[in-house]
Amino acid sequence: MQSDLRAAVHAVEEKLAEANLDALTVKMLMMRRHEKDFMLRGDEKYIANIDQRRQEFDSLLAQSFLPQDFKDEVAVLMDSYQNDIHAWADASLALAGETATLSDIFSRMEPDVERTFSAGIE
Repeated sequence: MQSDLRAAVHAVEEKLAEANLDALTVKMLMMRRHEKDFMLRGDEKYIANIDQRRQEFDSLLAQSFLPQDFKDEVAVLMDSYQNDIHAWADASLALAGETATLSDIFSRMEPDVERTFSAGIE
């Protein structure tokens, strides 16, 4: 998933570099910041922030004087990026939930495990 996400991001960034429109690049960089914040903190609000920045990005893209085929290509690349970050976030949140469940199970087992090891030593 990480390599798919990285490839999607680089494809968008390369295409945006062709357009040379700072406003679009800034919105993309804001999405990247939210992406990194999610990866560091695991808070779903950052994914919602990405979606909000995407709406703003789409509005700027629509208002730009870029050729329609260029806009369409950027939109497809952005869809790929947004789908990939959502998939990554879903997997990350699922893993965090499973890790919390496993941690809870181990904490409840800890006294029994300690007694078992203690009994074997005596």
